[in-house]
Amino acid sequence: MIDAFAGLMPVVLVILLGAFIRRLNLLDEAGWRGVDQLGYYVLFPAIIIKSLAITDFGTLPAGALALVLFCAVTAMSALVVLMYPLLTGPLNISGPSFTSIYQGATRWTGFVALALASSFYGPEGVALIAVAFAVLIPVVNMASVYVLSRYAGGTKPTARALLTEVLKNPFIGSCVAGGLFNLLLTSTGFELPGVLAAALAMVGQAALALALISVGAGLRLSDLRRPSVALLLATFLRLLVMPLFGAIFATFIPLEGHAMGVAIIALSVPSATVGYVLARRMGGDAPLLAAILTLQTLLAPLTLPLAMWLYV
Repeated sequence: MIDAFAGLMPVVLVILLGAFIRRLNLLDEAGWRGVDQLGYYVLFPAIIIKSLAITDFGTLPAGALALVLFCAVTAMSALVVLMYPLLTGPLNISGPSFTSIYQGATRWTGFVALALASSFYGPEGVALIAVAFAVLIPVVNMASVYVLSRYAGGTKPTARALLTEVLKNPFIGSCVAGGLFNLLLTSTGFELPGVLAAALAMVGQAALALALISVGAGLRLSDLRRPSVALLLATFLRLLVMPLFGAIFATFIPLEGHAMGVAIIALSVPSATVGYVLARRMGGDAPLLAAILTLQTLLAPLTLPLAMWLYV
């Protein structure tokens, strides 16, 4: 547990740096949006493409990792939906607030997971987290759009709307591109040119730091002044129950070693800020989700090492 906490601390420090920079007002809201878009559309896709292109997946338990993550997210989705009558009935939680609980429990901050996987397991961890991107992004995005449409908007989404939302995600395209590069290099015996590999590595270093700074800049402690059942429940489900689901499925599939560590990391990091944007666009309770993101980010430095100690 001490080793896990020590590995997490550099990430925490960079996140705190982002919070400090935000207080200095060096960038306005438009500037921070530009930072987010640069990482989202350029820097992180570059990391994924490089990682997938040069990875020998024959030596990695990619299939087992993908299955564990899929089963864990599916189980959490089912649990939250089954709780809907209780949450909206006796607990008097609105439909839009329910969707924020759902997103808070099921989404993940891939940026933080990538930084942690790289810190703990090096290039192999980056390759394994790329597998997690390929699995979780389409599943979680489609499920979130459906839940928001159904419980916040009151209408069932069309298959076209779900597909459009997934295809708009740049990580999907980067996963496809990286996979195609991998097939090309494997089938021809060529290697990624050294100059290109070095350039992508530099981009990757910038992406990790920039993303963590952006996470810190998004913290809003004022959102925690009024704790609620919805806030605490989403945090409990995401930080404690989700990694437990992963550990349970990993015993049956099975999964172990570095791949198990990456699975627990992916299932233990806080929810994603992109969910806030989606909530605003589709009628969800965006302020509640902002509070959930803040509380989860503050508690994850305690709960993630605990999950690593218990399950890895």
